[in-house]
Parts: sequence; structure tokens; C-alpha cells
Amino acid sequence: SPQMVLRLSASASSAVVVSALLCAACGVDLRATEEAGPTEVEKPDQWFPMNDAANLGRDISGNARHGLAVALSAVTDASRGQVARFADSALVFVPVMKQDFTISLWVKTEQLGPAGDFWSDGPRIFNGDISGVHLDFSLALLLDKAALGAGMPDDSDADKLALKSARSVVDGAWHHLAITRDGERGLWSLFVDGELDTSRSGATGPLVLPDSVSFGVLGETDPKTPPLEADLSDARLYSRALSAEAVAFLATR
Repeated sequence: SPQMVLRLSASASSAVVVSALLCAACGVDLRATEEAGPTEVEKPDQWFPMNDAANLGRDISGNARHGLAVALSAVTDASRGQVARFADSALVFVPVMKQDFTISLWVKTEQLGPAGDFWSDGPRIFNGDISGVHLDFSLALLLDKAALGAGMPDDSDADKLALKSARSVVDGAWHHLAITRDGERGLWSLFVDGELDTSRSGATGPLVLPDSVSFGVLGETDPKTPPLEADLSDARLYSRALSAEAVAFLATR
């Protein structure tokens, strides 16, 4: 069976794991040597490396929460190796996010989103939207910015407004994006390239998400948005809000 080597380097803030992990469900031998960084980055609840053309939906977290890759293709990138190319395609999966969460991933695109302030108008990097006003969320593009749509169930006008990054993410280069949510405080944070870019407080409590969410979107959305045209790599999902230190570390992977 194919092998994938996961290299980890020790530091004072990390746990050093030396073991061979066998993912029986996907048939991949994950040999962990030295991982670096805060211990909180270990054990994501879902981990889609998207680096194997035959298994773009494979979850290597050990939890076997695999996704369904639809119309996705793999391309070879000079800096990241095999990555997933999204063009009217999607990686669909059952969400692990309940209240607190982190999504960390790498994105490369030259696709400008539309102008404006409504996140739902832009091509969606991540889609967790439910029609209507709910405590859901999505991540899209508006012009050259990442645009987080964080549900505001008590304010239908604010529900439409994007939390836009200050930094550009549309330039044909790789950018690390991360979203965190502290559900007890209702705090949403958007990180770009390992740094906190912007944040906003909103409703507290559990999320209300569809039965399946996706990177990219299949079919039409409401309102209709253009399909995502981007390369994605190394998406990690946690059912907890990681610290800024942990997000900064993931931006070096």
C-alpha cells in the first residue's frame, strides 16, 4: 500500500511522538517521527491533506471521517507537491464542528470575487450555509479578500455582511487561512498567513450546520455564486478553537 511520511520536529512546547500509525480504513501507513509546535495542533478531528490523486477525500486523522471528492483533480505544485484543484468541484464531508472549532488550510487562487459586502455573493472556499438566518458559517472571496460569513440569527441584516480580511489572498501565491470560533464568547477570528487578521463577536452557543459541508460547492447556491477556482492543500479541522500560537505554527507546515 502507499506510504506517507509525517515528519515532526521536537520543541519545548511540543509532544514528541515516535510511532507508526496505521489507518486501517484508508490503508496508509503514517509514520510519525518528530512533530514540532504546540501540543494543541496534534490530533485534528479531520485532516484532508489532498495530496493523493486517487484519494483526495481521505481523512488521515485516524478517525476515518473521509470526504467525497466530486470532480476534483490533483495537480503537482512546485512548493507543495500534489494538491487538489477546484473548478466547479467540491470535497463534501460530514462536519465535526459543533460549537468551538478551527479550520486550517492552504489556498492558492487568482480568482477575484465580486465587489461588495455580502459574503454569499462570492465563490465559496468553504460552504456550511443553511438557507435562511441561522448560526452557520461559510468562507468566500470578495475581490481579493477572504470573506467570512458568520451567522447572526438575531440580526438578519448583519447576517449577510462579510467579515473581510485586510490582507489580500488572491495573487496566485499560497496563503494559509484559518477560522476559529469560541462558542462560549461568540468570538470569530480570521487568520491570514499565521497572523490574526480580523475578528468579530456574535451569537453564542452551538452552531447550526447542514448535514454535509464542503470545500468548494457543487451546483447552484442561493444566491447564485461562481464556482471556486483554486488549489487547496492540507485542510485540518478541529472541534476546538486553537490559540494564535497554534495557528501560527500551522502556517509553517
